[in-house]
Amino acid sequence: MRHGRLKAARKTLDFFRLASGITPPYNVLLDGTFLVAIISQKLPLHERLDRLLQRKRFIINITRSTLDELKTLMEKIPEKKELFRQSRQWGLDHCDNILEECDIPTDEEKYDDDNLLSKAGKEMISIIRAQATYFVCSQDEKVLSIVRFMGTSPVMRISRGILLLENPSKASTRMVNRQERKKWSVAGSIQEQETKLIDCAKETQKKKYQQQQQQYTAPSYNNNNGRYHKAKGPNPLSCKKKKRDDDVTTDTKKRKRRRKGEKVVES
Repeated sequence: MRHGRLKAARKTLDFFRLASGITPPYNVLLDGTFLVAIISQKLPLHERLDRLLQRKRFIINITRSTLDELKTLMEKIPEKKELFRQSRQWGLDHCDNILEECDIPTDEEKYDDDNLLSKAGKEMISIIRAQATYFVCSQDEKVLSIVRFMGTSPVMRISRGILLLENPSKASTRMVNRQERKKWSVAGSIQEQETKLIDCAKETQKKKYQQQQQQYTAPSYNNNNGRYHKAKGPNPLSCKKKKRDDDVTTDTKKRKRRRKGEKVVES
């Protein structure tokens, strides 16, 4: 992994640590599309996660509905049966925690975007809404767009065989800016002593500036140092020389221009 990608991942981890309180051990939540991408692109997920998460401990989670979804796809699409079977088996073998349906919180409110998702996608979104401490790993753009719009959880995806941790979305930065404004707008956040210190510092700076203005004296150019002196006369090099009468010849003849093909007639 390149140094620039690791540096960007470190910044993203620090951002969500301060914004959402995401700290090690990190909870990583996978869906079916991500498992299929792991198998098809032969990605060593544990090794890549270890480097991307700065050698910190992590826990891989998956929902039971995701495994059931892969099982149904094995029956619906027989030509890709082996791919779905390996993806499901990878989830059973390598995932540390399988979230059952009873462990998933239910949303009392219904959202229009949830109608576009499958059962596994709805459960993933409901988990993130209830507890925004998961890294969402998915290849489904519908799921990723909802998570980016929420702005509370980091997003991971696979692109050309590379595991990427996306930078904070615009919704995430807006959420953090909103939180900072609330901190400063709370009554009593700035104490009276702090305001007095600020006013005192401003007054001392103003007095210091006034003293500097009074002590300042404009430079005088009356000294004979050769600068800013008045010109005594025109520059002789820039003046045109006068012609003398001796140089003017009266017997000069003008030469006529001759075109090509014309014969010279002697007079």
